Amino acid sequence: MSTTDQDFNNNQSSLINRSATTQSAGSARVGADLVVASVVAVLGLAVTAWIHLKDLSDKFAETPYLGVGYAVLVVAAVAAAVMIATGRQRGWLLAGGACAATIVGFVLTRTTGLPAATGDIGNWSEPAGIYALIAEGAVIAATAYVLIGRRQRS
Repeated sequence: MSTTDQDFNNNQSSLINRSATTQSAGSARVGADLVVASVVAVLGLAVTAWIHLKDLSDKFAETPYLGVGYAVLVVAAVAAAVMIATGRQRGWLLAGGACAATIVGFVLTRTTGLPAATGDIGNWSEPAGIYALIAEGAVIAATAYVLIGRRQRS
């Protein structure tokens, strides 16, 4: 574990311990907020991974390079969820980056299309896509909350 991860983990543990032992409403809120953000992120990453895993074999058959992208996303989402659950700061960066890139990919496939992948242009109402956008948006929001909040508390 890197020094940055250890510092983040110590700060995270400190925040949670402070919220459990201090009567101050402010410090209790900080620890509880971190737990809620972590749960939101892990659940959002699980939904993102599941949706893309379900479509993985079809995507490989239709457009192999997008199938590779889906596989990388699934691995990144699982890795980020594990890292967040174990208090590693880099998990937040991986989660936010992977979900932001996925949203960009979704928008591109629905607007201009991608090479050898124009079949979804205009297909904004696909339920799996909407669920994935909601989950990815929640992960990005939780990531921003934690990373911006951590910077403000420093």
